[in-house]
Parts: sequence; C-alpha cells; structure tokens
Amino acid sequence: MRTETRRLAGARILGPLLALALAACASDLRRNTERLSDPSPSVRRGAAAELALMREEAAPAVPALIRALSDEDTFVRRDAAVALGKIGPAAESAVPALIRALHDESAAVHQSSLWALRRIGPAHPDVVPTLISLLDSARTGMRWNAALSLGKMGPAAKSAVPRLRRLLQDGDSEVRAAAEKSIRQITGGE
Repeated sequence: MRTETRRLAGARILGPLLALALAACASDLRRNTERLSDPSPSVRRGAAAELALMREEAAPAVPALIRALSDEDTFVRRDAAVALGKIGPAAESAVPALIRALHDESAAVHQSSLWALRRIGPAHPDVVPTLISLLDSARTGMRWNAALSLGKMGPAAKSAVPRLRRLLQDGDSEVRAAAEKSIRQITGGE
C-alpha cells in the first residue's frame, strides 16, 4: 500500500511537470520552425540544429526543413538534411527533396542527405533505387557511403546485391570493403 501511495503522489507531481515540458517542446518547435525563415544564416543554422535535437518531435517542421534544403547557405542545407534524418521515417515526405540534394555542390550537403535517406529508411519506394544508382558515382566517398547505407537497410535492400557484387572489383579498397560488408548485412552472410 505504501508503494502505491508513493506512485500516486509521484504522478500528481510529475503530471503537471510533464505537461509543462510538452508545452515547452511545442513552443520550441514553433519558434525554431519560424527561425528557419530568418534573414540571418546563423539563426537558420541554429534553428535546423535545434530541430535535429528534437528528433521525431520535430516532425511537424518537415515542410520547413524541406524548404531549407534549398537555402543559399551550405550549412543550413546540411543541417536541414541532418534534422530530417534525425526525424526518421516521419520525414518520408522529404525523400524527393533529399534525392535532389544528393546533387548539391557541397559534399557536406550530399553526404548529410544520403545519411538522412538511410535514416528515413527503405519504406519510400525511391530510396533503395536512388542509393543503388549512387553506387556508380564518380565520387569514391559517395560510392562508399551508398554501399554502407544499403547495408544498414538489411534485407529491404536485397535488390542492391547484384550491383554491390560488382563493387567488389572497385578500384578503391574502402569501397570494396563497404560492398562486402553490405552484402553480408543484406543477405545475412549467405
């Protein structure tokens, strides 16, 4: 009985605190979403970084983060991609914009976009085919990262195995190692 009394007392105390925390989170979400349109690049970068820290709770900011992928500032674009990746599958509507961002002139932006696509996952029908197409990139880092990303998707990326097998002949040893590891992750070592 005594333990139950303590639980009830704890619930009475924590309930209002939880409500305050949720209200603060909603306020931060609104504030940071608005800050993505601020004239100052440093403010926009900060807003994207703070939304990334909110992870799935930042899902309502996905439309604003998609717009931020086209920002004039490289670091805003990079941080927007990271935030979308941290949101995960709830950011699935960002996949087309992230695919476009793979062609950004900044390596940081296209690497962050690739990472975000992996985190959003293979549920979107364009993710795995896009990653497979990146296995043919002239950029060694892009081939390596695409191979690793496909491997982390596991069996959902089984359509990539034939192309990954061809990468076992790549001129870069790190790309070959990534392809080998990914094949094991996708096939379960078959």
